[in-house]
Amino acid sequence: MQRFRRHIHRERRRIGLFVLFVTLAAFLIFSDEIGMEFGIRHAALAAIGTGVGAGLVALGLLMITPGWRHSLETVAISTLLYAMLIVQVPNVSFHDQTHSLAAFVAFLVAAAAIHLLMYGRWSDRILRLPTHVERATCHTGLSRKALWTAAKPDPDHPDSYWDPTVEEIHPVEGDDQALILFHRFPNGMMMEQLIRFDQVNPGKSFRYSYEILGAQERGKQTMAMVLEKRATGIALHLRWERSGYPLRMALMHWIDDWGGRTVDRQLERLEAAQATPADAGGALAEA
Repeated sequence: MQRFRRHIHRERRRIGLFVLFVTLAAFLIFSDEIGMEFGIRHAALAAIGTGVGAGLVALGLLMITPGWRHSLETVAISTLLYAMLIVQVPNVSFHDQTHSLAAFVAFLVAAAAIHLLMYGRWSDRILRLPTHVERATCHTGLSRKALWTAAKPDPDHPDSYWDPTVEEIHPVEGDDQALILFHRFPNGMMMEQLIRFDQVNPGKSFRYSYEILGAQERGKQTMAMVLEKRATGIALHLRWERSGYPLRMALMHWIDDWGGRTVDRQLERLEAAQATPADAGGALAEA
């Protein structure tokens, strides 16, 4: 049940945007059919019902095929644009058998084009944010000690770190606050990450800057975490600050609640490890 609640919470922005765009599209279609002068109230009620129903269907699809979640918002935007088009040009609608196939193909092409426009890598070099800040809050019933041991990398206990892609943690000679984390990913790719702690309050908070060794310099990147005691357990507050971050990644992260989703996976592994010894992990810092 807790995993389901976390999933619903992380999809709140995506579902909200989907319901909003589908509701607006339905309102345009219904108001055009029954007339704006006398039918606006009925059109609004029908549109709200359509939007909520479509949102429930979308939520079910997200549960079944989470890997396709990034296409949901582009489909919703395409639906609104299509509704705007058929209100102005009725012959483009699906109701006419002659044009239905062409309209459906055009709808799919438009959805693919909008997805490419929003999330295509083409914009990474030209559309960047000088500073991008991302925040997330996660809740768990784990103890403060367990969370601190898992979240703060320790060269003496690399196996306790909650990122399973980290195989080795080495101190940096001549710098007591710096560590090198060696990552090996499931696809065979490897990465070395240098982190340097700016602030450590044992058991409560830490903040470090990080950079990917061998990668193009992108300015300062930092990650901070604070553990807050709550009546129902511990709340983890996380904050990432990135320089020169691609706009499309910032948008994708906001809709996806990337930070919270990532940390939720870590917590699920840690919670499972309470009963069965297992690795608990997932990347908190991003290249």
